[in-house]
Amino acid sequence: MFKCYIASPFFNESQLNTVKLIEKSLDNAGIKYFSPRSKGILIEMTEEERKNKFKQIYQSNIKQMDKSFIMIANIDDRDLGTATEIGWFGKSSKPIFSYSGNDYQINIMMREMVLCHNTNINNLITNIQEFQNNEELTIFDELTKDVT
Repeated sequence: MFKCYIASPFFNESQLNTVKLIEKSLDNAGIKYFSPRSKGILIEMTEEERKNKFKQIYQSNIKQMDKSFIMIANIDDRDLGTATEIGWFGKSSKPIFSYSGNDYQINIMMREMVLCHNTNINNLITNIQEFQNNEELTIFDELTKDVT
């Protein structure tokens, strides 16, 4: 079954709202996904809980990336965990759809890794649906701005 992995920071209210928007949009489109925030939000855990969960969360995320067919990478706030997930997933040559609700653009390295970059949630969902249906992607947001 087609499944999407959501790589995204969710450590403050704005980031949490963005990942919830992505999840809701995927739900509305009937696209199955795994969102790491479903495994617990680290900032809400005690120090001891975090220490006990790090390895489990890491292993779960790796397993879910390996089981997923595509990735949505929310690049807002340039989160190191999301960057690590993008690198891991990109090594598999599986399609990555980058997203920024804050108009972040991608650099040359990201441009070569992602199938398309989206700054509009509706375009993101349309592109995933077209990819699912083996159609040519018709909506692309700006890909040319180098932010290095």
